[in-house]
Amino acid sequence: MEVKRITCRTAIEAGALQAWLEDAGIKSLIYDETNSKVARGILDQTVDVMVNEEDFERATAIYEELLKN
Repeated sequence: MEVKRITCRTAIEAGALQAWLEDAGIKSLIYDETNSKVARGILDQTVDVMVNEEDFERATAIYEELLKN
C-alpha cells in the first residue's frame, strides 16, 4: 500500500483537512511538522497530510472543497 501526500499551507489547514477526511471515512496522518520544516526550510510553513493511494483522489477533492470555504 502506497501513501500519498497532500501539502497544506498551514498546520491549521492540515488539521481541518484531517477532520474533513475523517468525516468522509478516509484515514490520514499529519506528517511531523518539525521534520517537514527541516526538510523544506524553516521559513516554509507547509504541512503534509498523508493518505493511502486509493483514497488520494477523494482526499484531493475534499481538500479543494475545503479551500473554497
